[in-house]
Amino acid sequence: MTDNAAKAGVAVIAVVAQKGGVGKTTVAANLAAAYYEAGVPVALLDTDPQGSAVTWANHGEAMGVGPGLLAEIAHKINASDPRRLRAAVDAAVKAGARRVIIDGPPSFARPALAAALVADVVLIPAGPSALDLMPAGATLDLVNEAKAQRRGRGPQVYFVPTSVTSAKLGRELPGGLRALGADVLPGFSRRSSFATATVTGRTVVEKAPRSEAANEARALMRAIEKRRKR
Repeated sequence: MTDNAAKAGVAVIAVVAQKGGVGKTTVAANLAAAYYEAGVPVALLDTDPQGSAVTWANHGEAMGVGPGLLAEIAHKINASDPRRLRAAVDAAVKAGARRVIIDGPPSFARPALAAALVADVVLIPAGPSALDLMPAGATLDLVNEAKAQRRGRGPQVYFVPTSVTSAKLGRELPGGLRALGADVLPGFSRRSSFATATVTGRTVVEKAPRSEAANEARALMRAIEKRRKR
């Protein structure tokens, strides 16, 4: 966290992964929406070179349904320089955000490390495939490097299971992630409502607030806040 953020009582949450296709932006965007719904001012910093969150935000206009929440809170940021990322976090705080969520780029170690260096909490999404576990472990190593550079002053790091199903691989995923060396928070199941919301430029919390998918986003938010108070 930056000094300015710390003074303002802000929490910076980075969502990072060394593998694409694990639901990183889905986690970041829907988590941001859960905070917003709870009355917490939030900003979403999109550091993915492809601008996934910002592109998602623009879908509402393209579909003729108007802008949703992401059009208001998502901001494209160049995170190749850690100083720029710190400045972006401070700018979000100055604008009133109390939770700053960083959607990290996939397969880029340097920006992911920069995000871990400023974050209070790092979330590592991981799917149920055995091919997802190795990249998840590599991402955890990267976060531990950030911890070493910060001399043990953070961040907290957790895995978030994604695309979870009732199949054996899905049931075994939390245990496999814990074996890598970090605790596991409530995850996101493989639900069509996530994809449906994305097409309309909305998060699932906006599009289907009574759905189980929206409840999963809220559960993740509550779990983060509970652990931050320990």
